[in-house]
Amino acid sequence: MDAITATALRNKMKSYLDRVSKTAETIFVTRGNEDDSVVLMPMREYNSIMETAHLLGSRANREALEKSIAQHKSGQVVPFTLQGKEETLSR
Repeated sequence: MDAITATALRNKMKSYLDRVSKTAETIFVTRGNEDDSVVLMPMREYNSIMETAHLLGSRANREALEKSIAQHKSGQVVPFTLQGKEETLSR
């Protein structure tokens, strides 16, 4: 992750935004106080982080995911077809 100043971002905003969008790179924008600094990242990355935080945010969700992962690792899956594409479904 590169770090740039807010001034550098302001001077080359389009270039940095294009770079983040095309490469999925994250850029740290420093400001006077570290707590005031910001991070530039693609929306898809942000959405992924938020979804993960939501899924792991409750004990019930976390336990259900852990159980599903364990079932998959132990081979407890059932093949099925969805829209002509073969998939697997954990039991």
